[in-house]
Amino acid sequence: MSRRLLIFSLLGVVVAAAVVTVVLVTWRSESVAVEPPCVEVDVGFTSDAKMRQGTDDLKKNPQVGEAVGETRAQGYERYRTKYAGDPSMLSMFDPDTYPANVRVTPAPGVDREQLKVELRRSFPSASIQDPCNTPTIRPAH
Repeated sequence: MSRRLLIFSLLGVVVAAAVVTVVLVTWRSESVAVEPPCVEVDVGFTSDAKMRQGTDDLKKNPQVGEAVGETRAQGYERYRTKYAGDPSMLSMFDPDTYPANVRVTPAPGVDREQLKVELRRSFPSASIQDPCNTPTIRPAH
């Protein structure tokens, strides 16, 4: 009888250890936030009208997978939300100075660096920003 008790006790310890291991591994994998790879390039325009025209032009470009326009007001609101706890960043812009942006995603197989060169050539008066490499947003000129 004591041998049977010892076997069941050991089996219980092994099962408990397995359950704890599964719970810890599952909890750990859920708690680690994996950010998606940075792929977008921002094209900043001085007005909403220029941004809308730029969005239309970019949607026709075969190097562009997706072009999403954002008015100055929409962009400023997103910026305010993103930097809500950083007064120095918030002081850099106001609704009148924030650029209208088009967030551009390269088409599959298109090199981001080559796309940035093409965007600078196609939109010389726009501000081309790489959010993957640029920690802050500069106003369009």
